[in-house]
Amino acid sequence: MKILRIVAGFLAVIGLLIAGILLIAASWWNTEDWKLLGEYRPVIAIAGTLYIGLAILILVIRFYRRSSEYLLFDREGGRVSIATKVIEEYIAKIAVEFPAVTKMQPKVTASGDSIDIVVDVRIKAGPQVKEICEILQKRVRDSMLKGLGITQVRYVEVNVCKIVGSAEPDLKSMLDEEL
Repeated sequence: MKILRIVAGFLAVIGLLIAGILLIAASWWNTEDWKLLGEYRPVIAIAGTLYIGLAILILVIRFYRRSSEYLLFDREGGRVSIATKVIEEYIAKIAVEFPAVTKMQPKVTASGDSIDIVVDVRIKAGPQVKEICEILQKRVRDSMLKGLGITQVRYVEVNVCKIVGSAEPDLKSMLDEEL
């Protein structure tokens, strides 16, 4: 069904382009040969230009889609869609598992049946920032699979937007200093 829609859309765009080109060409032809066109030449040229503009608009909309608001799954029994806002809220709840993360703002971008996740975090200062981000990245990917059943995660990006506060000394470093 998806292929049929793509083919139909492609044929519609080609048809609009051809009709536009023919209308513009007809408006430039010698009016003696086309007596019916005479005074309507500018209108025909404008119509041809509009057809070509419409074809270009359809192509731009088709190929330059912004992120979809829903993650779509086509299954045998029909289509399943999950709002990206719901996925973002679900990911934001993971922050409670990481005491070093003070603020977490996920942004989910869906394209067809796969998603890209960008997580902006504020994190407490400390030597383990890199490790926390790596664990957070893995945890987000795992929660998509285990919690929501989404296997089509293309990538998960964790951006540390701000490092706040001073690092709390961990127990091991305090013991090492005393010895």
